[in-house]
Amino acid sequence: MTIEKYLNLRTDWEEIVASFKLPNDRYQGTLSNMKYFIKYGWRSNGMREGCDRAVEIAKEVVQGLK
Repeated sequence: MTIEKYLNLRTDWEEIVASFKLPNDRYQGTLSNMKYFIKYGWRSNGMREGCDRAVEIAKEVVQGLK
């Protein structure tokens, strides 16, 4: 994954989850926060608009940065 693609996906993810219910330190688009979101974040946000896309982005980033 190129740095440009990562930064674009990160921005998209951060915009989507800005209104989600997450711990205060989990809103930034870091790799560890995206892993957290894949594992736990969708639980309280699964019915929110954009959650499916946020999970897709997080999975793409995690896979792309392995």
